[in-house]
Amino acid sequence: MKVFFHLKKSQIMLSVGFAGITAVLTLSGCVSDVPNEDTENSLVTAAYNSSQCATVEHVAGFYGAYSWNSKSNYTTSCNAIDDTALGTAGYLGYGSSVKSIPNNKSACEATVITSLFYIKTQQGPIQVWTLQKTEAHAGSWLSLGLGGACSLHSTSFPPQEKNVKVRIATTVRQTSGTSFITLPFRSYLRLKP
Repeated sequence: MKVFFHLKKSQIMLSVGFAGITAVLTLSGCVSDVPNEDTENSLVTAAYNSSQCATVEHVAGFYGAYSWNSKSNYTTSCNAIDDTALGTAGYLGYGSSVKSIPNNKSACEATVITSLFYIKTQQGPIQVWTLQKTEAHAGSWLSLGLGGACSLHSTSFPPQEKNVKVRIATTVRQTSGTSFITLPFRSYLRLKP
């Protein structure tokens, strides 16, 4: 059985499919079923762009190896993590990954992880975050016999030279009609074994 929600203004459209039969139920003025701050995932409509994430205040800062978990109900577009370890060859690199891979085809194919990777550069008298790489991966469903599995790659950025500060700004979004929900993720910098 598949259940899909389509959100449009004050309506919720529920489509239920079972054994080839589809029923559609439209509710007007009902908002109790719409995800909010108290639910595991949160509805977001804010923009997510490189200039916004270059200037936003970071949500966490680290010096050296780290593993940071986003909240389950974040509503900010940028989840900027700053590393001030100033780079060394002792690290494997930076990255972000989805904490919980979707377990059905529609959720998998509607999920995208996006990371923006910056380094701190000198521009005149000030230092600014300068975009180095944008990486996004959409989920793809792999059919396996009677079931399947979701393939959703992590994002990555190589370790930097000494004296280079790095910022990762990541979001994981799952589309739902004309809006989307955010999903929890993990960002990290790993040491070599």
